[in-house]
Parts: sequence; C-alpha cells; structure tokens
Amino acid sequence: MTLSIDARDVRVGGRYQATSGMRGEVPIVEAGEYREVAPDERLVFDVSLARGGTVFSRTRCTVEFLDRGERTQLVLTDAGEHASGWGMALNHLA
Repeated sequence: MTLSIDARDVRVGGRYQATSGMRGEVPIVEAGEYREVAPDERLVFDVSLARGGTVFSRTRCTVEFLDRGERTQLVLTDAGEHASGWGMALNHLA
C-alpha cells in the first residue's frame, strides 16, 4: 500500500490532499478544505473521496481535543461513511 499526504495548509480555507492505494490499482484521492481551525481544541474540514476522477463520497468531519488532565480525549464526528478508515488511522495513536 502507498500513502502520500499533503496537509501543511492548516488554516480556514486551506486545503489538503491524501492519496492511497495498492500497487497496480487506481488510487483513492482524499481532498478537503479546512472550515474551522482552533489550535488544541477543534478542527472542522470537508472531505471528498475520489477514484479515477469520480467522487464517490463527500462529508464534513469534526475533530475535538478535550483536556483530561494528563491525557487528551479525541472526539471524532464524521457525517459520512468513513468509520473503517478512521478506525485504522486512530488505531495508530498512542
């Protein structure tokens, strides 16, 4: 599996893009725009998923970071159907 991410433009109106896929397959391109950026508190962004130039999913995601003393709780609200993808990504957090 290959993965390429460009998410450096984290500001309201900023854009990001991630491309992933298996060798020999048409990659999936995730592209989005940041709608709300509150450092250490909240991130809201729109997401579209496309394969071969055809968009097959659009959603808005909200990620909240809640201070729990020595820990931070991450609350993810995804208005779409990306639960399995988010689950794989979040399993890598310590």
